[in-house]
Amino acid sequence: MIFFGFGVDAGLGCITDKEVLPFVDKFVDGIAVDNVYDDYFAELFSQSYKEHPNNQREAGDWINWTVPGTSYQIPMFASGFGDGSYPVYFAYDDNEEICGLYIQFIDIELALSDEDEDEDESEPDNFVFLKN
Repeated sequence: MIFFGFGVDAGLGCITDKEVLPFVDKFVDGIAVDNVYDDYFAELFSQSYKEHPNNQREAGDWINWTVPGTSYQIPMFASGFGDGSYPVYFAYDDNEEICGLYIQFIDIELALSDEDEDEDESEPDNFVFLKN
């Protein structure tokens, strides 16, 4: 398993292949906006919340964006805990092909441990936490 992380500077991350980047650049360069998040993506994130309210804040925490004019899809997501560096793990199958990608945003065992029982009341009603 290979380990590395990615930095988050605006509270958002995404996953894509490098061959998609020129199409993203072409789209961003072709739209007349001052701020690509505020003027374009914010509404898409908000719509995602309306369509899928579980496990999202009202502003929306994820979208599966199709790059306009292409069939390429890019999952975009809020990091949940703001700026920082998040570890990423790739899993490989018997043929050495990537079969899994894991991003550790939080230590789930710590987040769901008995020590946090008092914090459950402050969790949003639309969040679903699976507990044993």
